[in-house]
Amino acid sequence: MIRLILIVAFLFLQLFSYSQVTVREGSVPVAVKNNFTSTYPGIAMVNVTWKKDNSDYFANFVVDKNKIIVKYAETGRWINTETECLIQDCPRSMQKNISERFPSLKIKKITLVEEKDKAEYYVDMADEYTSNRAHLIYDEAGNFIKQLTEKELQEISDREKGRLAVNPKELPSNVSSYILSNYPTLDITESYILNNEKYQNVYYISLGKQEAKDTIKLLFDYQGILIETSDVSKEKKVETEKTSKKDNKKQVVPPFPQNQVPTIAVEYFTKKAARAEGVRWDTISNQYVASYVEPIRKTDNKMFFDEDGKYLMTSAALDKNNLLPMIGTYLSKNYPNLDIFSAENQTYANKKKYTMVKLFSKSWVNDPMVYHEIYFSTSGRLEKEILANYTDYNEQYKKSSQAAFNQLVSADDLSLKDKSSVDGESVSSQDLPSKIHKYLGDNCVGWVFQEGVIISEGNTLRYAIIIRKAKERKQLFFDINGNYLKSENL
Repeated sequence: MIRLILIVAFLFLQLFSYSQVTVREGSVPVAVKNNFTSTYPGIAMVNVTWKKDNSDYFANFVVDKNKIIVKYAETGRWINTETECLIQDCPRSMQKNISERFPSLKIKKITLVEEKDKAEYYVDMADEYTSNRAHLIYDEAGNFIKQLTEKELQEISDREKGRLAVNPKELPSNVSSYILSNYPTLDITESYILNNEKYQNVYYISLGKQEAKDTIKLLFDYQGILIETSDVSKEKKVETEKTSKKDNKKQVVPPFPQNQVPTIAVEYFTKKAARAEGVRWDTISNQYVASYVEPIRKTDNKMFFDEDGKYLMTSAALDKNNLLPMIGTYLSKNYPNLDIFSAENQTYANKKKYTMVKLFSKSWVNDPMVYHEIYFSTSGRLEKEILANYTDYNEQYKKSSQAAFNQLVSADDLSLKDKSSVDGESVSSQDLPSKIHKYLGDNCVGWVFQEGVIISEGNTLRYAIIIRKAKERKQLFFDINGNYLKSENL
């Protein structure tokens, strides 16, 4: 319990700054700084402290004594803004609700978090003499949304640590097989997908027994191969396998002998890249590829030839953090949730030139990984898009969760007929008939249940529920069996 209180206090004192490190302005991508200066033209860069967490950048500064943190993706895309607020600057309805609901608690911090589709106030309150705390959320208009539970606070903590909870039943078969084979008597007590500075798409598993304090920690890569363990008896085996894989890698992928490359390709390459350094030949999909370093610009280049040695194209790697502003704007607008894997300039045999950017998401679980390929002209104009056929873990999880929920409520036959209810009686989400849940799931995706009540029209009882999505609120009406009647915008 003490550990959870400490986690909670930390979260609300530094809502989104779990593993940030301070960086120099010069290392901040140009696209990020351009977006910042266009949004805050009156803020001098000397008054901004820049921090970084994974691939995201945070601008920290003060306006009218209010601390502000603006979060950007490395492409320059704005993610959210946090502003510390005083209670007197908050909506009147919010001030009244806080004073009436929690008269004995003192406000520790209020943060307005603004995102693309919503803005919410996060309020941290505590009793000065006891361990009682309250963590509240209000919408931009000051309407009370919810009080966070311990479970929700723990989930926030996990997200900030780069941990995504995963159901043990959804672990890769290689992971499940390894655990069953090596630890048949232990239970999975925790399972996450890690994405942080140290690990990318790594499965974290904790094994143990409920009555035992000792646990075994296992880490698997996205293919389900064990990469780390706290089990001393297995450590040597893991290190041996790692060494073996590295050795195999060196043996499996040797350079392709230049004397076996078609003469026409070697002559063309030697003529066009006479000063190339670190030259290495490979074969990829019936093509000959010369990888090298361009000595003047110090860029990593590749030259491609077909199976007959005919020149196809040249690619030159770009700094993905310093793309043309027009490209950065397009990507942040059309692919706000994806990360840039790489970027390169391409020149083809027909003299056409492109800037090609590869995009992906850390939640994609394809093996091998796939990428969207977005092509721009050298001036930054969109030319074409080749989209990958990807599998997203988050989408799969939502679908499986919705399917499980639908299966659960399909057998539920709750309605007002099953209990004696009265006009004006409040109802929770769990009290609603399965037909209402199904209607909401099919027609109100993204909306959140806020409150419900039983009303009487004539001699007939009905359900009236209020749902919310960002700043929008609706009231829906259903009959006693859960059949939809009508809706009204509030």
